[in-house]
Amino acid sequence: MPISTEQRDKVSKLLVTIRTTWNLDNGVDARLLHALLGLENAWSAGDPEAFAKAHRLAALTEPTLAQGEMPAESESAGKEEVLIVLARLEEALASPPPPPNPPESP
Repeated sequence: MPISTEQRDKVSKLLVTIRTTWNLDNGVDARLLHALLGLENAWSAGDPEAFAKAHRLAALTEPTLAQGEMPAESESAGKEEVLIVLARLEEALASPPPPPNPPESP
């Protein structure tokens, strides 16, 4: 089953929220970068389960990053790197989803 339009729209809205309202100036939790990369990989692979999981992981960083605070125990990622991945992902989501990858043969 391909990634649904509903899934894509929810992620697109989250990406706009991240770019426009989250404070990324005081450091970016590396979990956000990993989640965005996961979204990008899942989109490329046409994997709806991985896409949904990465979406949840990205959304879980909101309570801290929306307020511009990063937990002391968090690993930091670069703001520029996050913005680059955001831009790539927004561009990818603007096109139709790729078909799911066929199962690998034994």
